[in-house]
Amino acid sequence: METTVVNGMLTVKVNMLQTVALAVIVYFFGVFVRAKVPVLRRFSIPAPVIGGLTFAFLTTTLRMQGILAVDLDGTLQTVLMIMFFTTIGMGASLILLKKAVSL
Repeated sequence: METTVVNGMLTVKVNMLQTVALAVIVYFFGVFVRAKVPVLRRFSIPAPVIGGLTFAFLTTTLRMQGILAVDLDGTLQTVLMIMFFTTIGMGASLILLKKAVSL
């Protein structure tokens, strides 16, 4: 983790491994919050969404107030997104695909 001051604001540059570790922490924070707040379970809000939105809100607020900027490494972003969408696609059935094509 590297910290610098850019335009009078503290900037934290997080490397690839630390970014993945932070993502895991944010995910488990979402799991924790979802377990404690019944309305989130009732409306089927996924834990990654809860943790991700909380992290996004926090980092955006800190940046807008000029307190802290977090620079995450996006090296694995493309690879992980391809893996995610591939697994979603593998869950589709041929019957469902035929229905979608006929519409």
